[in-house]
Amino acid sequence: MACPILMVVAWKVHDSWNDVLANLILFTGITLFSATAGAISNQRRRAEEKAHRESEEALRSTRLLVASELHDSVAQTQTLVVMNLEDLAEDPRLPGELIPDLLDTLELSRRATTELRAAMAALRNVDQDFSSFGRQSTHSLDTQLTQALSALQDNGFNTETHFDIPGDKLSPDLEYGMSKILGELVANVVWHGAPGTCTIEAREDDDCVMLRVINDIGTATPAKSNGGHGLLGVKERVDLLNGTHSFAPKGHQWHAEVRVPLTVRTDE
Repeated sequence: MACPILMVVAWKVHDSWNDVLANLILFTGITLFSATAGAISNQRRRAEEKAHRESEEALRSTRLLVASELHDSVAQTQTLVVMNLEDLAEDPRLPGELIPDLLDTLELSRRATTELRAAMAALRNVDQDFSSFGRQSTHSLDTQLTQALSALQDNGFNTETHFDIPGDKLSPDLEYGMSKILGELVANVVWHGAPGTCTIEAREDDDCVMLRVINDIGTATPAKSNGGHGLLGVKERVDLLNGTHSFAPKGHQWHAEVRVPLTVRTDE
């Protein structure tokens, strides 16, 4: 009597374990399938996000490069045209009957310069990230200083330098921006200044990089307290770096000073 009962109990237990095992296998299979599908979906999403970021980065680089090329060629040439017309308008040798036409041309040139710089600002206004701007590395601050000293010497300037910031300490963005700013400040000195003493000073000051250029004022062209059109490029670059600038005559000298928040190199 006991034997048949034990056999029935054993069969029930065996059957229950089979059900549990079958359910466990089914649950495990569903879990693995869901995990695999989720992993594939996440991988696809990450790939799409990466492709989107690369596309945005390529567009950003192109726009910044176009803005830089416009600034370095077209905008500077246009600015020189405006400056030459301004000088010509003040020339006493200019026949009076030509003055109205000259002033009209000057106004058109100023308007064109404003529109061009607005277009450049729109191109640059993608963000403040220059990390993908491939031309950064070609603008070393030390190299720019060497070129600036050579240009000043060639144009009759005796230059004193107090350069206490190694270029390799600055972040690539900051070194690129400051090298371009230094080049434009020196170009302004060569264009407007009187040959003589020129002082270039750069140092860290209150978590900022301070760049100051001082030179004698030329007697042929009166100084303008706002720096005129020749310093518009400097102002734009300083604004992009969230810095401040001041341009003003002091006595017989012209003082140009730029302050930009210090960011240091972290890739090494």
